[in-house]
Amino acid sequence: MNIGELKHLKGVRKVTMLTAYDHQIAKIIDRAGLDMILVGDSLGMVIRGYSDTKHVTMEDMVRHTQAVARGAESALVVVDMPIGSYGSPEDALKNARRITESVGALTIGIGAGLYCDGQVLVINDLLGMDRGYSPKHLKVYVNLNSIVTDAVQRYMKDVRSGRFPDDKHSFH
Repeated sequence: MNIGELKHLKGVRKVTMLTAYDHQIAKIIDRAGLDMILVGDSLGMVIRGYSDTKHVTMEDMVRHTQAVARGAESALVVVDMPIGSYGSPEDALKNARRITESVGALTIGIGAGLYCDGQVLVINDLLGMDRGYSPKHLKVYVNLNSIVTDAVQRYMKDVRSGRFPDDKHSFH
């Protein structure tokens, strides 16, 4: 997918975008046919464990973008500029709006309603990784938090009871 192909989709169909911060997730969602992958500064909270995005550096964005780009063969990779890597927020918003309006660029929303050209969600949110996080715009498609918790608990039970590793899962 390139920008020209995306522009031709405007008014034809909605475009899809999810976040990815690593090679493996990028590869999976790219193969699923996603239009765009956003390397969001949300990686500060999702990956780095910060309470907000203020501590995300340009180096963080570059490193995660490189990993995502290696996994994305078809989807267009889009990258957030972290706080502090541009002028004031007012200038950034004004310039982004001016560019978008002048070239008829696609508008991608997160909870912004039906009139955007496409939608983006944070992959960890869509997968239900944080059971305590549920903003209005979020639709959880699977509860991986419960699935992963259950798998870890079954693993621990098997290890503690001596059922794992068994002969089938051991090198002899």
